Amino acid sequence: MDAPNLVRFEFIDSKLRKLIFKHVPQLQTIYLRVLYEFLRIYPIRRTLAKDLPQLKSLSVYTEGDFFQGKEIYAFRNLRRLDFSLCYRSRIDLLSMIPFLQNCPLLQEFHMDANSVGYNGEQVRNDRAVVLHKELQRVEITGFEGTENEMESASYIVKNAVALEKMHIFRCGKRYIGLNTWDYRDERSQWKQKKYEMIHKQLKEEAISSKAQIVVQSALLHENNLWS
Repeated sequence: MDAPNLVRFEFIDSKLRKLIFKHVPQLQTIYLRVLYEFLRIYPIRRTLAKDLPQLKSLSVYTEGDFFQGKEIYAFRNLRRLDFSLCYRSRIDLLSMIPFLQNCPLLQEFHMDANSVGYNGEQVRNDRAVVLHKELQRVEITGFEGTENEMESASYIVKNAVALEKMHIFRCGKRYIGLNTWDYRDERSQWKQKKYEMIHKQLKEEAISSKAQIVVQSALLHENNLWS
């Protein structure tokens, strides 16, 4: 790809093409979605980290493999990160932690959990503690309140020292390209005790004294961090 003035790139296709970002010095925003070959999206991770050190915003529709694997690549200038997990994902959300730890300047993080339904063995807390000093805003949608989801949310509030807002929504939301978001509000609402339990736990665990924790069923557009 040779486009010296390109600042935004969106890729949507039925399979992952070989993408080379060698001559796009201004490129700062990427959206990546492979419609069918979900498990083959991870090879581009190395390409993005190596060829685009200036990348500031990354949005990926994935089955979870994008942030799994032994190889960890740093995205040192990334400010904004969006992971939308596809409907058939069955991955441990804690496996995304090494990826987040290698985005030291990350300020905004959105994840659409989309009822991942992971019931396997979780990643244990035998990793080095890395504080997220820049992370200020977090939004998790498609949140069921499973143990795995709670563990991943807990990790964030325990380690994001500058956190200002964490919004958790039961309904789902994912970016589908061209500045368009897809909202899914078909899930039944939680009972009041569930709302209170989630809010209480995350509020008590938050390392940031100014962190605001919001837990809701419907996603209100005025509270939307990623519109």
